[in-house]
Amino acid sequence: MWKAFFPKSQIFGIDIYDKSHQDENRIKTFKGSQADTEFLKRVVEEIGHIDIVIDDGSHYNEHVITSFNFLFPLLSINGIYAVEDTQTSYKTFVHGQQWDGSTDLAAPQTSMNFFRSLVHGLNYEEFTVAGYTPSYFDKHIVALHFYHNLVFISKGLNNEGSNMAD
Repeated sequence: MWKAFFPKSQIFGIDIYDKSHQDENRIKTFKGSQADTEFLKRVVEEIGHIDIVIDDGSHYNEHVITSFNFLFPLLSINGIYAVEDTQTSYKTFVHGQQWDGSTDLAAPQTSMNFFRSLVHGLNYEEFTVAGYTPSYFDKHIVALHFYHNLVFISKGLNNEGSNMAD
């Protein structure tokens, strides 16, 4: 599918199962876990520059958050990071599958609440909190878009400055 959407791009995939049978001229797969940062480091060292990440991996909240925390800083400055199937934030057990979501809408360990927690950082230059130190995400997330079971995070330099006089 991604081959058709990105006809001029190099496409790299990660899966815990061997998907090398899908490799071809512009497509290469790596066998490993998205939650293994040492594995992710080796993959990034091999492929180099990353413009787009589409996380359609395990859908486990912990895995989504771990791979985002590791890969987003390595994304190109105008890159896009997409996370699919965020409905697992709300699921603990479905169709015989154990998930790490929660029925508590404020549960901090879910991917939806993790991404929601980044929203305020879009406006960190407006904060009046004494001694606040902006995080990497505050300084490099320029947009968050939430859709049904999907989140897009746009990377850039979030340094417009405040439009409010002190």
